[in-house]
Amino acid sequence: MFSDESFDAVGFPSCWKTERELQDEGIQTTVTSYSEQESQSSVSKCVETQTDNVQPELMMAENVDYDKLAAFLSCICPKVITELDKMSRSRAFDGYEPIEDDADGGVRKLHTLQVPNITSQSKMKVSSLSWSCTGAVVAFACSHSEHESWCDHSGNVHLFNINRQDFSDSAPSKTLETRSCVTSLSAHPYEPSILAAGTFSGEVLIWNLQKDDDCLISSSANVPGAHRDAVSQVSWVRNLDPTQQWPVLVSAGHDGRVLVWQIGTHSGTIQLREGFVILLEHIKYTGPGKSVPSPVGGAGIDMELGVTCFSFTAQDLTTFVVGVDGGGLLLCSTVAAKPAPGCLSSVDIRERHMVPLGILNPRILGKR
Repeated sequence: MFSDESFDAVGFPSCWKTERELQDEGIQTTVTSYSEQESQSSVSKCVETQTDNVQPELMMAENVDYDKLAAFLSCICPKVITELDKMSRSRAFDGYEPIEDDADGGVRKLHTLQVPNITSQSKMKVSSLSWSCTGAVVAFACSHSEHESWCDHSGNVHLFNINRQDFSDSAPSKTLETRSCVTSLSAHPYEPSILAAGTFSGEVLIWNLQKDDDCLISSSANVPGAHRDAVSQVSWVRNLDPTQQWPVLVSAGHDGRVLVWQIGTHSGTIQLREGFVILLEHIKYTGPGKSVPSPVGGAGIDMELGVTCFSFTAQDLTTFVVGVDGGGLLLCSTVAAKPAPGCLSSVDIRERHMVPLGILNPRILGKR
């Protein structure tokens, strides 16, 4: 089963002691380029200034009448305290934020004021608008664009207080109702709560917006000598009496009358102080060789001529310009006036003294 065997020895040479072959090799990189640049800072200059030494002036004793000073202070202090108390209760500057110097001076549309039930009617138009003297409240009136004869519509004046936190451009903060369409609005130049309006039926209305229930304080409906036709413009004007500082309300209408109203903003009284009428004869003559067509056909020269607009000069309140039916532009003066024929009222209605400029023409106006 088992037997003895003998085999020859087998061997193999070791390879870890063999000599290694070496060879030298070289490589070269690309040439590196160098460049130099110089820069120079701007030249600075030093400038010095020296202020002059201020010599304090010696206060000289002045001759002061302390009795008159005390009388003046006792007279003026109650008025000043009254005004300060009034300003402390006023809401005119609620939410006021001054405009920064770097504010954008471009024109941007901030709001689009609209009343949904009015804008949906195609025959309605915005007949007038006015800003309050503080810029917080904007009032606009909507009226019918067509009237066949007398106005039997009810008018509305919508007030938007854009400074209120709950301001909405589609929901007015207050709405005033009138018995006819409103044709003109004018906010008081000093009292932000006083608003005047003229209507298509010839009424002049005054509102005090601080009152919550019935803010209508004055109306010319029952005043003798008031307008008999639509009011075209109402405007607050500096008092024609230089001794009075409170402004008066001037209204013009298509009945040819320019009326001056004294308004008691606190008492609610309205008084027709004086009135003037413009007749057709005032545009019958415009100069040698010039004639003006009558806007009412062949009517007599004593026919009242409708006034569409007016503007008083700031320097001389006895002079103003009126625009009349037919395109006439008249320069008027209150210095020379005479009673107008056929006007019966408790207030004398006088004719304005006219300097006719003729039909609205840039060349004619330029020469005058």
